[in-house]
Amino acid sequence: MTKSRSFKVRTAEELDSEVRDLLALGLVGRGHEVPEIVYMDYTDEAIKEASALSQLTAHGIRVVWHKQS
Repeated sequence: MTKSRSFKVRTAEELDSEVRDLLALGLVGRGHEVPEIVYMDYTDEAIKEASALSQLTAHGIRVVWHKQS
């Protein structure tokens, strides 16, 4: 079964914080909780400029975007 997690973010800074928290799980011995897919609900396209997004892909985590109106 594929592990996934959903986020609802409003700003790139908020997304960066969520990504840092998510990746920190591996550092504290909880790497089994790191998902393979992250579903990202957002309203502003600027979210996709978050600096931490490259860290997700570097760890093999796929991002599925869902724009909210």
